Amino acid sequence: MYIFHYHVAGSELIIIVIFLTVVYCGMMAFFILGGLRLGRARGAKGAGPAIDREAALGAASGAHASASAASRSESSLAQAVHSRSGTQESSIAESASDEDGDSDFPYLPSVSVIVPMRNEEAHAPATLLALSIQDYAGDWEIICVDDRSTDGTERVIREYCARDPRFSLVSVPADAPSIPSPKKRALAAGFAAAKGEILMTTDADCLAEPGWLRSMAACFAADTGIVQGPKRIRGDGTVLSRYQEHEVFGLVSIEAATFALGRPMIASAPSLAYRKTLYESVGGFQGIEDSISGDDDLLVRKMQKVPRWKVAYNPDPEACVTTSPAGTWAGMLQQRARWASNGAHYEEKGFVALLSCIYAFYWWLVLGPILAAAGLVPWSLYAATVAAKILCNGIFLTITSRRLGHQGILRDLVWCEILHVPIILAAVIMGHLGLYRWK
Repeated sequence: MYIFHYHVAGSELIIIVIFLTVVYCGMMAFFILGGLRLGRARGAKGAGPAIDREAALGAASGAHASASAASRSESSLAQAVHSRSGTQESSIAESASDEDGDSDFPYLPSVSVIVPMRNEEAHAPATLLALSIQDYAGDWEIICVDDRSTDGTERVIREYCARDPRFSLVSVPADAPSIPSPKKRALAAGFAAAKGEILMTTDADCLAEPGWLRSMAACFAADTGIVQGPKRIRGDGTVLSRYQEHEVFGLVSIEAATFALGRPMIASAPSLAYRKTLYESVGGFQGIEDSISGDDDLLVRKMQKVPRWKVAYNPDPEACVTTSPAGTWAGMLQQRARWASNGAHYEEKGFVALLSCIYAFYWWLVLGPILAAAGLVPWSLYAATVAAKILCNGIFLTITSRRLGHQGILRDLVWCEILHVPIILAAVIMGHLGLYRWK
């Protein structure tokens, strides 16, 4: 009863804090339930060692200098997967035998991968190289959308198109009008040109494993409409990259848990797939064009309302793509502000109310010491809420790190969880005030 010995205003504040803490812990309990339902990360049957994606970066670093140099880079990386080919072919045949009782191949949906690019000359060679050596046995294509680049991005894309008929280029006109979400326009242009039954997206700075297409396509059962795969940060050991690695894994964990429960709360474009018919049935990005971001989670929330289709999460390591971290703290905050800008476009009142409570809880975590020092609330209450946050996140991330095969991520739990609070508070303010920029 100690905490209720404060005056009336303080008692009311204590009740509010307790309520916000219960809401936060309740949300985390929901995530923990989803994490427990998530299947453990597994390698594809018969798969060999994963490709060293850092080596891919090095191999492709000079690929855009000339077509012949690019060809040599691709050849060197292709040799790294040569030893996998025999086991992969037998794996596919074995899988077909398991499902059908004979040696016939299973049905393999056609896949179109859309990669929007704007001024990505530095990243494009490695990204396209990784995509060019996909081992998927079905029909697939890579559609690169050049979104008015002013560097050598178009040239890099054309080099790949000239060497591999599965690559194609779609260009957004240089005089295209300015719109709030140029990325959605680029994606829509790529989707319009796509021939595949399954649409997959990734970003221009992402590196995929050779089995990415195969692993994601295999998750599409007859009633599956959306499949989300994981992503990781390619960290360099700095404080900035370690923070981003931890934060992104937290977001990936929420994706995994909520997809496992059939109620995706967020989604991310680097490893995302959905049926073209589903995308077209909801009118594509119509109705969410005004948000600069949201080409992933806003679209998924729109598509999941179609009752016919189910969602699935793919924890397979081969479905995981790696992405580059922001190079500066300011750049990272700009990125988070763009992500946070989606909050103004969520339509579900209950979800908006939940996010508002979590945001208020984060403000309490920052202002609590001031209120405690002023005698409005006891220090014990503040300590209890901080402990509850770290404990809930620790339990959740322990479960998901084991399920997703990323147990080392817990080393930075405490300081990253503390730093995460002011970053989110600032990002939400910047996002809702439009204090961010798009490249």
